Amino acid sequence: MGPRHPPDPVFEIDSPEHTRQHYHDTLRRGRLYRVTRAFTDYDGEVHPVGEIWAFRGYNFLPYDDGLSLFAVVDGALRHIRLQDRPESEGAVVRALGTILEDIGAG
Repeated sequence: MGPRHPPDPVFEIDSPEHTRQHYHDTLRRGRLYRVTRAFTDYDGEVHPVGEIWAFRGYNFLPYDDGLSLFAVVDGALRHIRLQDRPESEGAVVRALGTILEDIGAG
């Protein structure tokens, strides 16, 4: 048997979060995405239809169901925070695959 690789630091293997579907897993670093349905993030910032993101990465904070997306928008690196809870932005998190359209390499 080969060497054991450590778990991804964002998703601990023994964490209850590991068994949960992560709707942001389809987002790829270095790709361009277009917002196809306007939404408001955790901080109250509106992301309008047509906004273009050069996706840079993400972080998931399981203790708060917090999803941080990092993208260059209008030339500036943005920290887009979402909370994966029904009373917050859970519906947005679950629809990211349709809200953000992959439009090519960035």
